[in-house]
Amino acid sequence: SQVTMKIDIEAAALSKFVQIAAPSDKSVLEIGCGTGRLTFLLAEKTKRLTAIDLAPDLLFEARPRSANTGFLAASGEHLPFQAEAFDCLLFSQSLHHQNSVKALDEATRAVKPGGRVVVLEPVFGSELEEVCGHFQNESESRLKALYAVLDANLQIEGIDFFSTIWRFESRFELHRWLFDYYQSPYDPALAGRVDATLGEKSEQTPLDIGEKLLLISLLNQRAGKANRPVERIPK
Repeated sequence: SQVTMKIDIEAAALSKFVQIAAPSDKSVLEIGCGTGRLTFLLAEKTKRLTAIDLAPDLLFEARPRSANTGFLAASGEHLPFQAEAFDCLLFSQSLHHQNSVKALDEATRAVKPGGRVVVLEPVFGSELEEVCGHFQNESESRLKALYAVLDANLQIEGIDFFSTIWRFESRFELHRWLFDYYQSPYDPALAGRVDATLGEKSEQTPLDIGEKLLLISLLNQRAGKANRPVERIPK
C-alpha cells in the first residue's frame, strides 16, 4: 500500500527558512526538491520559485502539487541558469548528496549580490539518522558538505539547530518507506534491527521519529556585475 507518512509535521523547516530569508518578494531556487514536500509549502511564500532535482520520477510526482512553481531536472553542480539569477538559493537536505564544493561554487555564481544561500542539512545523532544508518552511512558526505560551507566564498550569517518529527502510521509503514527509499529488497533481519534501534517505541501507533536539522544562512557579499571589473575565476 502507499506510504502516507508525514515529514516535519509542524513545518519547522519552512518556518525557519521564511524567518531567515523573508522570501515573499524574492526569486528562490530550491536545490534537491525531491517529491516536493517542502516545495509545495514554499510556493505560497515566495514571489517566484524554481525547484530542481536530478530524479525525473520525483519531479513528476512533485509537479502536480505545485502548479505555480517551475520544475527542472538538473544538478546543483551544474545549474542551468544565468549568473545572479536568484535572490535566494536553498539546499533542501541535498548538499551532501553531490559534490558540495562544486554545488556551492555554482550557488555563489547564481545568487545575486546581497542574496542568500541557505543550507539545510541533517544533524548527526538523531533517531532518524540512527534508523537510516542501517541502510546507508552518510557521515563522510555530510562532513564534506560542512567543510565546503566553511570554505565557500560566502559569509556565514547565522547557524541554527532545530528538531522535526516524521510521523508513520506504524513501524510497518516505516519499514516500507525505508526499503523503498533505499531501493533495497525487503529483509526481515534488517527490519528487525530497525525495530531494535527504536526499542519499545517501535510498537507505538502512530510512530513519531525525531530528526535534527542544521540551517546555515550564507550571504553573498560580492559586488554586482556593474561594479565588478573582473569576473570571479572559478576554482
